[in-house]
Amino acid sequence: MGLFKKLGLVLSGVDGQIEANILTAFNYLEQSIAKEVLINFHYKNQVPFLAFSWAIARECYLSIHPEERYSSGVSEDGRRMALLTKRVLEDIGYQITVNLFTTSLEEDLNLAECGENYMIGVLDKNRTLYMEAIKNTVNIIKKSKAPKKKLPSKQSSQTLFIRQKREINKKLKQKLITKRSAETQMKKAVELEEMRLIIENKGKKPEVKKAIKPKKTTSKPSNNFDYVEKLKDITLLLEKGAISQAEFRKLKKKIMGTI
Repeated sequence: MGLFKKLGLVLSGVDGQIEANILTAFNYLEQSIAKEVLINFHYKNQVPFLAFSWAIARECYLSIHPEERYSSGVSEDGRRMALLTKRVLEDIGYQITVNLFTTSLEEDLNLAECGENYMIGVLDKNRTLYMEAIKNTVNIIKKSKAPKKKLPSKQSSQTLFIRQKREINKKLKQKLITKRSAETQMKKAVELEEMRLIIENKGKKPEVKKAIKPKKTTSKPSNNFDYVEKLKDITLLLEKGAISQAEFRKLKKKIMGTI
């Protein structure tokens, strides 16, 4: 980012200061790690960079509005900052497809803490502190070598299903969604679990005694589920980040192969 652009952002108010600090932090990261590697890291899990940037935005905002530090709930300014964080990340090539207001930031790999320490160092004009935060962020990214995801097995599918139910119940308890919405999401989760089991068992042939010959029939096999709807379901899973692009292609291939 050019000096004049950075100066212009800093002088443009709190939003400009937030944007300038997020951009500067990512400039430091891109000096240590190739941007292609950073984008690939972000593609696998959008939460860490989202949490890192949000922590920077929050500390920057609180330095101007310290009275908001212990306020409860999500304020209008908080929503605006979240949308600003998303826009800044997308402007520099880190696309955000998850829901900003419902996605849990628990799997942030401690990057939220790094972002907070970075911004505290910047506000204190302590270069040692904020560069240490950048160094810690770089180390976390380098150590995070996620293995290639395999097509979910029965066990992994069940784990995903349990996690979805837990997340829905958590949102309901926190009053982030209505009871009706929770029931709808739970029904969708059950349908997706059934769809996965159908796909996994589709290729398995039942044991047949050798003496019994299967009757030939000219009629087409009945559909076990609505293919169009299930294609929409796995597309939704992809958009929410529940499955990878590779998993999506494999599931789609299996669904089309059963037609």
